[in-house]
Amino acid sequence: MTNTKNPSGEPLDDVCNIDVAFQIAGNSDAEKIPLPAPDILSTELLASPKSSWQDLPVVDGPDKHEEYFQKGIPVPNQLKLIGARVRGKSHKHTGINCDDWFEFDTTRDWVIIAVADGVGSRKLSRVGAKEACRSAVRSLKEDLQHVTLSERTSRKQFRGRGKDGEFSDTDMNQVEQALFHAVEAAYHALEVARDSRQDIQEYIDLLGKNPQVSDFSTTLLLAVHNCFLLEGKTYDFIMSLQIGDGIIAAVNVDNKLVMLGKPDDGEFAGQTIPINNPKIRDDKEKRRRVFTSVQRLKAVMLMTDGVADDYFPNDPGMLRLYEDLVKENIIVPASNKDQAVDQAISKQEKLIKWLDSYYVKGSFDDRTLVILYREENI
Repeated sequence: MTNTKNPSGEPLDDVCNIDVAFQIAGNSDAEKIPLPAPDILSTELLASPKSSWQDLPVVDGPDKHEEYFQKGIPVPNQLKLIGARVRGKSHKHTGINCDDWFEFDTTRDWVIIAVADGVGSRKLSRVGAKEACRSAVRSLKEDLQHVTLSERTSRKQFRGRGKDGEFSDTDMNQVEQALFHAVEAAYHALEVARDSRQDIQEYIDLLGKNPQVSDFSTTLLLAVHNCFLLEGKTYDFIMSLQIGDGIIAAVNVDNKLVMLGKPDDGEFAGQTIPINNPKIRDDKEKRRRVFTSVQRLKAVMLMTDGVADDYFPNDPGMLRLYEDLVKENIIVPASNKDQAVDQAISKQEKLIKWLDSYYVKGSFDDRTLVILYREENI
């Protein structure tokens, strides 16, 4: 595949170079004269931008993953929770696995979400993404079942930290520590994945050596949610922790964007920081990655960079993403309830079909999106 440029000089990443010309009739030695590029691009290539891409099944091999996955579960406080992941065009074209994974669960009134993107250069990163998400969610579920948010009279009371950097309030500190434990559980899961695959020939053949923790490198996005009453109104409490790229974002009832994480990169451009990076072991480093928000929310969205990059820049891109979810009837606000909505297909099925079909030039990566949202007014 090579890039073709449109008349403005921008590359068209989704098409192959095609030598198109016509020859003057009756003269076999006549010069080939190229047709004008705008005519070709507008009438042929752009009309079917996906035509040059194959959709191959995943080839056989160790730790083969489902090509697609979607689910939704009941959650407390009049909220809905759905998620989906799909293989990107590059992985479909070459017949390899999706590197993304997500998990979510509930305990008491807590909602727990984990999203991960295995580092593409590592051949077992999809295993790391899967095991990291599963272990992190299990850890958070165990820790948060004992945590109850204390009553407060102001949103500002959720923000206080002491001189040591820890939250002053016990409940806030417990939630943060639960996130820290989840990161450690995720890292430990990579070690277990490595140890369980030692001296197995198919992994030695795949890697040319015994697996190392770095072969399972992955990002990790975590968010926990709860609700509480303040001055007679329902507020959403979110605490998140992000390692690597992707986006955690929320849209509040005033249609304002609330960012709940900051993507980071490694030493070199395009190199993301995975959970097995040694500096992530430090609590101060993990604390730097914690975001807390107390808002009245419409939605919280966690996504890998396969979706986030399609909606860059984040502001206003994340607002546009929420609007697209409404347009696709994946989210149906109370104000839209009078419109006809197809009830024959679940919201998560709509989400996976949309993720697999929307088109953005230059978008090749796996796509994962988890949405915790409220359709009723609060």
